[in-house]
Amino acid sequence: MNIAAGSDLTIENTTSIFNEFNGNLAINGSTGSGSTLTIDESQVVLTSELSNPKKPSVIDNATVNITGTFGASHASLQLTNPTIKNSTITLANNTSFRSYSRFTGGNGAGIVDFEGDNTINIGNGATFIGQAKGATTPNDGSFYFKNGTTTITGDSNAKFQASDWFIDNATVNLNNISAETYVAGLTINNSTYKGRGFDFTNLSTLSVTDSSISGSVNFGNNGALIWLNNSSIIAPGFSTQDGGTEKYAQGMTFDFGTAIWQGNNTFISNIDPNGTEVVVGTGIKSYSNQLFIKRANVTGFDTLNIELKSVDYSLLASDYATGGAASDGIYDLVLLQDGATTDADPSITLDGNFPALLTAGQVNKASANSPVQVQLAELPAQTLVLQPTITPAHQETTISQIVVEPDSGNTVATNVTITPDNTGGATQVVTTTTTTPDGGTQVSTSTSTLQPATGSNNLQNAANLLANSHYKGNTDTINNLGSITNSELASHFNSIHAEPYSSNMTVALEHTDAVMNSVFSQLRKKFFSPKGDGATKDVTATTRQGMWLDAGYIKGDVEGEDDLGNFEYSLSHLTLGVDVAEFNKATLGVYLSAGSYDMYEHDRAVEDFSNDAYHFGVYFNQPDVGQWKLRSLLGYAYGDHSSSRLVQLSDTTSNATADFNSYSVYAGVMATMNWYSNDWVSLSPDLAFNYVYFEQEGFSEKGDPSLSLKLDDSDAQSIITSVGLSATFSSLSRNHAIYPEAYIRYEHDWYARKNNEHKVSAGLVSNPNYKQDFEGQSRGENSIIVGLGLTSDVTSALQINGGITVTESTHGSESGGSISANYKW
Repeated sequence: MNIAAGSDLTIENTTSIFNEFNGNLAINGSTGSGSTLTIDESQVVLTSELSNPKKPSVIDNATVNITGTFGASHASLQLTNPTIKNSTITLANNTSFRSYSRFTGGNGAGIVDFEGDNTINIGNGATFIGQAKGATTPNDGSFYFKNGTTTITGDSNAKFQASDWFIDNATVNLNNISAETYVAGLTINNSTYKGRGFDFTNLSTLSVTDSSISGSVNFGNNGALIWLNNSSIIAPGFSTQDGGTEKYAQGMTFDFGTAIWQGNNTFISNIDPNGTEVVVGTGIKSYSNQLFIKRANVTGFDTLNIELKSVDYSLLASDYATGGAASDGIYDLVLLQDGATTDADPSITLDGNFPALLTAGQVNKASANSPVQVQLAELPAQTLVLQPTITPAHQETTISQIVVEPDSGNTVATNVTITPDNTGGATQVVTTTTTTPDGGTQVSTSTSTLQPATGSNNLQNAANLLANSHYKGNTDTINNLGSITNSELASHFNSIHAEPYSSNMTVALEHTDAVMNSVFSQLRKKFFSPKGDGATKDVTATTRQGMWLDAGYIKGDVEGEDDLGNFEYSLSHLTLGVDVAEFNKATLGVYLSAGSYDMYEHDRAVEDFSNDAYHFGVYFNQPDVGQWKLRSLLGYAYGDHSSSRLVQLSDTTSNATADFNSYSVYAGVMATMNWYSNDWVSLSPDLAFNYVYFEQEGFSEKGDPSLSLKLDDSDAQSIITSVGLSATFSSLSRNHAIYPEAYIRYEHDWYARKNNEHKVSAGLVSNPNYKQDFEGQSRGENSIIVGLGLTSDVTSALQINGGITVTESTHGSESGGSISANYKW
């Protein structure tokens, strides 16, 4: 029987359509709107001896409704091995949907393929089954679920019945329906199965591959045969306590004669240090999810990793270490019962949201006499320095700690040993020895592989500051380090250390360099007048006093090397210079400059700086030293600085601010000469030497009393030699002196060549006597500067200049512009 797309067929009034050996049903709504088949008080039997590959039964994008009685029985649809795709089937009370094969003298179990997304509604007393009515064989057929979600919703006494289930890349949702108890063989592949409080009590075989099982469900019985487990996840999760509303970590049971495990398997156990009552008022508590294995001889047990999670990630490491049924940090994970055995031990890992100062070690070997237990112990705070995300390189290290637990009175000795390997990683062995007040001892050892180190000196030194504060008994630090997680370590420790203050000194040197360039650029300005052919004529007076005003703005960035942070900055200045005296063609002048520079570091730390700088200096211009023109300057600067730093450590977030001062002295000399000129260009090489010494006064941040920093006096220097070439081109106008300029310069910082970074020494204000050094990136030793400008001699006495510059340095880049006015008299 075929029902075309978009067609509806109703079979009613005790109609019987019967073809038991060559029947099939094809409802094809996939090419258009869905089709509907209604069977009301009737019976449709379209079975066959075997499923006919040329004429299979297919219900595709269709709706099937079965209602009413049929004679002494009820309405039914009976097919052989149908495929149900993206369809809805509704069985009214007491009706049935059956799949089976027909042969002379009897019936065989059938198959139902569910593909795509399907909805099956089964009324009170109705049956959806893979077998004929009254069949003598105990096999109830097979259900295959593929590539989609099938939702089965039932009513009282409704049955969804098959002996074998195959779930492949699919989800099966069961609601108010009797189903699991009929299943003898269950295969789950690349799928997720979530239990609903009904167990597979009649299961004989279970095969789970690349899948996860969760929820309230148990598998097998005392006669079940085999459990195959291949790269799967067992995650019991939580159940609501009896008589209350809280949720406890529930267990999951597997009862089979044989268990064969392969691949990479995971059991997820949620740790509840304080425990939650299973039944309110009984005092019986659950402290962890437990895996119960009955009867089985488990082979491949070493493929199991027990991943520990927590019911409350706000707890401290000490809460886990003193939790559990005996307040000793020991939790049951796997229990072998009824003669079950294993061939190896599992591994145990903590997920990334546990406190970083927590270690997990297996206490007991898996055996029938003792469960697999884990002991959670608190690591010494010093071990934070050894974490892969903190240390720049693993080193051979041993750290020991002895603590007495206040609740149990146990003495816990922890020994941590780090052994580097040849791949950049390391092996960490943690041995925990617990001695009870009566003298009994228990030893647990955990061995873990540490990933290659990705930290930095700054992170490691920040960890040293915090570990020392922990050792000194700072309560806030103890609590924060007790709860900070492995996933938080690097980002939070980056907010603690003082690297941005080092980086800000780099920007201070850049600002001073910009002011020096401003002064030198005015000293080398010439005055020109246009010739009739557009060329220029140098009309600069040999001795002539004047004054000038220059304003500039630069925006730049520095990219950190060797795990140093990146930062951005902007510079501005307004500089006024006045010639005050002449000495036989030479000119002496003074200058004042006011400027500001801002620095932003937001990649590793979140810190902003606002800086004001005030410069005073003298310059000396010697226009005739042989073929050279010699310019020199000597200056002093005072800086007024403020900073704002976001501080994060575990659950603590605050803002640390500071106000501090700085001083600079600097000197420079530049020599230029007219090397070549013709009617359209004049070329002038220049050589220069600049020296800057910058000192930042010590200060203390304000804000969090435990995490604010106290910095010592710090200094930074630059020693720069440069060589450049300037070009002045012919006037753009025949009647006015408007001429373009260009220059290129190479600078080499000899101090940066030897010192790739600047350093500051800092401690916590709560423990200022313990200090560590922190580094910030310099701009690097090499820089190439390119500039373009335009100069206009408004009169023979007044000149207006403007230009842009671009700089590429070893660790960053700059771009900016300036405008100036120069008046001679």
